Amino acid sequence: MLLQSAHHTAINVSDWERSKRFYKDTLGLEFIFEAEASGPEYERAARVSGGRIKFCFFKVGKDFFELIHFMNPPAGPNRIKNNDTGGAHFAFKVKNIDEAYKELTRRGVAFNAPPIRIGEGQLKGCAFTYFTDPDGFLLEIFEDNR
Repeated sequence: MLLQSAHHTAINVSDWERSKRFYKDTLGLEFIFEAEASGPEYERAARVSGGRIKFCFFKVGKDFFELIHFMNPPAGPNRIKNNDTGGAHFAFKVKNIDEAYKELTRRGVAFNAPPIRIGEGQLKGCAFTYFTDPDGFLLEIFEDNR
């Protein structure tokens, strides 16, 4: 197989410090490192003229999660709705969704709804619920009991 596995998921954020605090302190992700990127090679790869970013990686289990903040050109507001083409979300796997929901709520996370338990089909026995990060990016916690 050419593609072996997923390495990381990255999202753009508007307020660097606020987002780092949310993912590290509120969600409890393990901060790995922070760096910057710019220059002609980066601009060409990202297709962003004058692009200059800060980025950081967090560890999530065996996987990685990346935040990107465009210092130049500055990012516009998130106008993507959940049903728009290109809309995305990131799901964090949890062992016990009720405990995760309770703890994250205590930490200030505002969920869209309480956990939903799936009663039939391929995902029978699983549960999920959605919330957003400070920029409105859709996140999910997912309990997989299959």
